[in-house]
Amino acid sequence: MKEEYTNLLTSKQLEFLANQLHRLGDHWVKLVRTVMRRGKYSNYEAIELNELGRLVKGKKNTIDNIII
Repeated sequence: MKEEYTNLLTSKQLEFLANQLHRLGDHWVKLVRTVMRRGKYSNYEAIELNELGRLVKGKKNTIDNIII
């Protein structure tokens, strides 16, 4: 099944992801780098990125300030 990348990454989103990259655990780093390289993301990735945003904003699920 081919995944559709219908959502374009805005410059504000790109900046946010780049600024958070140093705080992310392995799973998140892979997702963020893939999305940043591609410049767009699928609906599934949008759900994952929204979850990442909630974790960063709430500083939840962290160990020594690293989002896991």
